[in-house]
Amino acid sequence: MAQEMRQTHLRTSINSNEDDIMKLYVLEKYFSYRLPGQHYYNGVMWNSLVPRERLIQMMTFHVKPDDVIVSGYPKSGNTWLAEIVYLIEHDVDIEKSNSIPLYLRVPHLEGELSDLMINKLDSPRAYKSHLSYAMLPKEAHEKRPKIVHIIRDPHDIAVSYYHFYRSLSQLGNYTGTWDEFLSMFMAGYVCCGDWFQYAEDWWLHRNEANVLIVRYEDMIRDLRTEVLRIADFLRRPLDEEQVSSIVRRTSFNNMKKNPMLNLDGLSDIDRTISPFMRKGEVGDWKNYFSSLQLEAFDKLIPATLREQ
Repeated sequence: MAQEMRQTHLRTSINSNEDDIMKLYVLEKYFSYRLPGQHYYNGVMWNSLVPRERLIQMMTFHVKPDDVIVSGYPKSGNTWLAEIVYLIEHDVDIEKSNSIPLYLRVPHLEGELSDLMINKLDSPRAYKSHLSYAMLPKEAHEKRPKIVHIIRDPHDIAVSYYHFYRSLSQLGNYTGTWDEFLSMFMAGYVCCGDWFQYAEDWWLHRNEANVLIVRYEDMIRDLRTEVLRIADFLRRPLDEEQVSSIVRRTSFNNMKKNPMLNLDGLSDIDRTISPFMRKGEVGDWKNYFSSLQLEAFDKLIPATLREQ
């Protein structure tokens, strides 16, 4: 009980009008865990994969009006969504999808070499991002390209992120307990920052014409319907054969076996701890959260997000 109370007190005590520098100072005093290359930009924690110089440079990144940004907090289903968007935007080109890894077809906007990779792409370009809406490049706000943003039950995100922290070397191959990690997650002391603030920032823009919100749980429940909804948003009509092809290819079991998607070729992930694609389930959090953890966690979810 005392641990859960400390989690809530820590967050509420630093989540008022104090500036980001003071917040991060308090968090670093409270938590001993450090990411490889840990640094901060705009009050958000990043690791060595996202250098500060890139985050600064990215604000002037050249956005094309027909770009598609695939957005979401880590472990929300971003890879799943990116493959679907890529196939829709490229006439369900399975041959190309089978020959080029997804991270080259849909590069990560924040990555150190992302400009080079994205600028090599033919239009329409698609790229992934874990940035908040406010942190997107300036031209993304001016030119308003289409953005497909995925949301997921934060309880499941926290569990999936815990295992990702354990398995990924750039996140330090975390060896702490689930309880300790949950404390960091609840306080916003994780790579890509505070989920609660991030989710609220995006939710405020859910009704904008160039933004489509997709729910992970809806994709699990009825992938075909969600594929059609995304295609309609992107103004890319699909025939029945194309829809069926996308649904087959992007089933969790098929993605988990697909070397173009599962990152098995990367040495940075220790699959003996946890593979990149772990379970793809809804509700796995029930196997991890204690009743006290759940109570403390749910108190942090802003009222504006409860309608999700």
